[in-house]
Amino acid sequence: MNIDIYHLDGSGFHFGRHGRGQENCAVVFPSDSLFSALTARAAQLFPAQKFDDWIAPFRDDSPPYVLTSL
Repeated sequence: MNIDIYHLDGSGFHFGRHGRGQENCAVVFPSDSLFSALTARAAQLFPAQKFDDWIAPFRDDSPPYVLTSL
């Protein structure tokens, strides 16, 4: 198994929790939120057919990779 590790630099990350104003902060960024962000960005960047090809394995329950929380 291969593991890729990415390090986020910077400030201003707010992993909000609970409520409209997101008054509380979480310690981690959930993997489903990370996947959602990647998917939304891929939908913006890729042509429709390329995006459909990229997302297909996830829809078919055979993802090429899995994510963990940050």
